[in-house]
Amino acid sequence: MSDVYYNPQDVADQLGVSKPTLRRWANQLETNGLVIYRDKHERRIYSKQNVEALKAFKKRLDDGDDVISAVNAVVSTFTEKENNSQALSDHDENPILERSSTEVSAIEENMMQMVKVIESLTTEVIELCQGVREQKEVSNIQLQRHDQLLIEHICQL
Repeated sequence: MSDVYYNPQDVADQLGVSKPTLRRWANQLETNGLVIYRDKHERRIYSKQNVEALKAFKKRLDDGDDVISAVNAVVSTFTEKENNSQALSDHDENPILERSSTEVSAIEENMMQMVKVIESLTTEVIELCQGVREQKEVSNIQLQRHDQLLIEHICQL
């Protein structure tokens, strides 16, 4: 299986329905011949084609079809080429975990880039603080000199 698979929550979110509604629809479609794969724990995992079938099912219901008509139309349109509804075997890779590990890798890469940016900004802030300290010292010296000249001028009066 080289296709991408989605977990029930992802599919429910895509369809804008609750997980119990998705489960009920999946049961109706499976009962009538649509193949929805399951992982080694017998949990449904949805292929892109399954998601498209569920979207079509939802659209038919939204358009006023009764459940039986919608199920029959969708199953006849979206019957998968593979009619093997076995669970993924233990030696098959779990596509949900594959996708999740890919997402984790992308997040880790983004975090590393953010760390580099933060380190760069930290260095810049340290340099700016040093510059402010130096400017403060120069200003203090100038003020002391100015005060000294003012006192000398007052004393001459």
